[in-house]
Amino acid sequence: MPYGHIRQYLELAEESQRKRIEITERQRRQIAKLYSDIAKEFGHELHKHDKTTLTYRWLKDYAKSLKARSRELYNELQGLVKKGILDTAEAVTQSEVAFWSSLDKSVSERFRDVFSTIPQECADELMSGGIYKDFTGLSERLWNYKKQFDTDIGYIIQRGIIEQKSALELSRDLEMYLKPEARKPWEWKKVYPKSREIVDYCAQRLSRTSITHAYQMAFVRSTEDNPFITKYKWHSSNNASRTCDLCRERDGKLFDKYNVPLDHPNGMCIITAVIPKSYDEIAEELTEWAKGGSNPALDKWLISEAEDSIINTGAISGALTDKNDPQGRRRENFADSFYNAIKNSKKEPFVRKVAEASGIPIKSIEKIYDHVFLNEYDLYAGHTTFAPDYDMAQSFQRLRDGKPEPHDIVMLKHERLEYELMTKTGRSYEDAHELTNSKYNYSNALIKYKKEHGLEG
Repeated sequence: MPYGHIRQYLELAEESQRKRIEITERQRRQIAKLYSDIAKEFGHELHKHDKTTLTYRWLKDYAKSLKARSRELYNELQGLVKKGILDTAEAVTQSEVAFWSSLDKSVSERFRDVFSTIPQECADELMSGGIYKDFTGLSERLWNYKKQFDTDIGYIIQRGIIEQKSALELSRDLEMYLKPEARKPWEWKKVYPKSREIVDYCAQRLSRTSITHAYQMAFVRSTEDNPFITKYKWHSSNNASRTCDLCRERDGKLFDKYNVPLDHPNGMCIITAVIPKSYDEIAEELTEWAKGGSNPALDKWLISEAEDSIINTGAISGALTDKNDPQGRRRENFADSFYNAIKNSKKEPFVRKVAEASGIPIKSIEKIYDHVFLNEYDLYAGHTTFAPDYDMAQSFQRLRDGKPEPHDIVMLKHERLEYELMTKTGRSYEDAHELTNSKYNYSNALIKYKKEHGLEG
């Protein structure tokens, strides 16, 4: 029989899971309505015509307006997905605050501080892609779905014309494509093999997955430094008709706090905390600490995190500094993951995006890419590549996302000149770096940026 506090904890976890399911269903309806509204708008315009006035020309013109509408759709989807992430993360953190505050009311404010920034951090990282191996954020994935929507519209019209459908028949096909609830006839894939059968499928799948990952990410961020939690326990959804082999295999399995896997797309599994100590033991430790007793583990959790996780006014939300990452572990992990993701992905798309964002020629960006990520030089650590750097990873991420800051451009110019000095003149890294700094000093530009945005330390 579990301790009473464990039952209370699990009840709160179940409550946050219920909220997660409610948020998922609410967002499903909202996304379906966005697409249905587009279909209704098209149907309204379509019914103004008959087979004598409906032409291919009209269809092509309307297709252009649909593409313009898809940009609005992208913005609306992005807002819905981000709100779903925030609401889900908030549900998780509220459960954690409710439970741990009940153990000792004198430190309840500390608990609220510990968890206060987690929902926004989750939203920022999920939307930008910081937690994914390919570093493709949800914003970029939604933009790709928007482009697929545009492509499908043009494709259906072109294919319909090739198949010699009348303008009226083709209009009805397009209307059917736009309706998320419409069942496509069996011959749909024969006529339009490259179009999606369910117009909102990808958006709905991303929505469900983003909520799942927000739920899990918020839980881990809320508990990973909690000294009373020793492990995480995986619980599959146990839906007999839909639970996959992977989830069945994970069900009931214990994971180390820093080694829990992300649930797969469309997943509905949950994780809970393993808390070996009794309610009284935990309450006694918290009370003793609140009175000034020494407890390094609680210091790390309730002082360092509580006070340092709050980003200074004017700072960039979610940024890591010596204050909220005192040991540099999260920055090091981010840099390692980012560099590995870049090296393991296709070079050309990344180079093209950075070139477009910076205005620097592609050939120069290719050399910078090789210099930073691939080339081996005689360095302090031996003949090897440059070690991953958090600030440079952040710069490259902004450049890839098309949102560069001035110091990001300085970084590119610095690396370009440094590359030339090392490869063309044979200068050592130390000499090339020092000489390059006299013209393009990335370090100074970075310091200025951090000072302006409250990111010092």
